[in-house]
Amino acid sequence: MAKKRSGRTSGRQLKDLPELFLERILPGAGRAGGQVVADAARELLGSKRVDTANGGSALIADALKIRIRREGTIIRGKITMEGPGSSVGRWLEYGTAPHFISVANVRLGVTAARANRRLKDGDAALHASLFINGTPVGPTVYHSGARAFPFLRPAYDANMDAIVPAMLAYMAKRITRAGVISGPDIEADA
Repeated sequence: MAKKRSGRTSGRQLKDLPELFLERILPGAGRAGGQVVADAARELLGSKRVDTANGGSALIADALKIRIRREGTIIRGKITMEGPGSSVGRWLEYGTAPHFISVANVRLGVTAARANRRLKDGDAALHASLFINGTPVGPTVYHSGARAFPFLRPAYDANMDAIVPAMLAYMAKRITRAGVISGPDIEADA
């Protein structure tokens, strides 16, 4: 026959269990599943680098970040690209169509609309020439486009079977007979 232990505290703990899961378990589980995809994407990117604005270069794979957001009872996770190396993520994933690059669009990081306004106002700095490998090539250059190098979608597709086990393993480490384990190590483990 089963024995009843501490009726009041057990009832309170059971009542609080759904909120504990939403606050402490499910965000970390989502992060653990996202980590599987992010690691696979980093592996696909390998040592691809991008030149930074300060003259250095950054590893594109270092720009992959996992973001988890709670909306009521729904936990949403996504993999984003932030920081150095993030500027070419979308271009790598989907490629680019042939296009013109104009000095008005790249000078001082201004948008096309702002550059056009400054051109009308007579800003001489925007009438300068583009340089490729130190050679002036004129105010406009034709770019033939770039072939797509998908890395996020293939990382997800190839690892679909590993995402749920990673999430379950995360949850199993934090749910014990004594209760839900919480603390600062939850964020560090994911």
